[in-house]
Parts: sequence; C-alpha cells; structure tokens
Amino acid sequence: MNKLTNLESYKAYFSGIADKHTDIQFFVYGGIEVYQSELKNKTTYPVLHLEPYDCSFVNNGHDNFYGSKRGSLVIGERHKEGDFAQIDAIEARCEQIVIDIIAKIQAERNEGELYTEFKNWKWSTIDPTFTDRTAGIRLEFEYINSIDMIVNEAKWTI
Repeated sequence: MNKLTNLESYKAYFSGIADKHTDIQFFVYGGIEVYQSELKNKTTYPVLHLEPYDCSFVNNGHDNFYGSKRGSLVIGERHKEGDFAQIDAIEARCEQIVIDIIAKIQAERNEGELYTEFKNWKWSTIDPTFTDRTAGIRLEFEYINSIDMIVNEAKWTI
C-alpha cells in the first residue's frame, strides 16, 4: 500500500505514475529551473514535471498530527513557435493525461492500494512564453496523511 509521507515517497509515487502511463515519455522532479533545463536536453514528450510540495501541520487537539500538503505537476510538450493549432492539440492531449492521472489515483485509493487521500484538484494551461515553447497543463492538488510526531530522545541533549 502506498502512503505519501515524505518527499521520497512523493517522488517515487509520481515517478511510478509517469512510468506506467503509456503517453508520458519522461519524468523530472524539481523547481521550474530544473524543468526548463531538462526540456532543453530531452526530446521525448510529453513530460511529467513534478514540483516540490508545500506542507503545513494540522493538530486535531490530541496527539495526532496531519500533514496537509499542496503539490503540483505539469504535463508538457514542446511546440513550434507561433503554431497555435499545435498548442491547442498539445493542451488537449495533456489535459487528457491529467484526467487519466486523477482517475488512476482515485482508483488506487478506492481499491486500497493508496492510503493517502487527495482532494482539491485544480488545473490550468501553462503559459508557453514562460516555459520556452512548452505547452501543457499544470495540475495542483492537496493531500493529507498522519505524521508520527515522536520525540527521538537520542537526538537531544539534556
């Protein structure tokens, strides 16, 4: 059962999503600068670019803490400059991939393969001028899970 508790499991899960989807040809993790440099070096598209998440802790008033994490990914593909018909086609393809990803995550959750609960899905097109001739869809999402907040006494001096 998958549980996205830290950055390592987050990256591994979405890397697996990219590997399993027949249309996604490349996976990259990191900020926008990593995405842009990888796009200049890779020629296989579409690419799934997973961005780092933001996390906030929620305490329910007891000893239980939950991590509320906001993540995002981009499904993108290069296009010829000024080819608006190609941009439209890429956005349509990438939107379908985003829908496929959401459906897969929900199916894994419903089948008990994924312990983490996702919510608040939101997507929009990316600005091709911002990403150097790359069109596509940016998907934002939230997920929550419990976090073990146990003091490791060996890490603290008296």
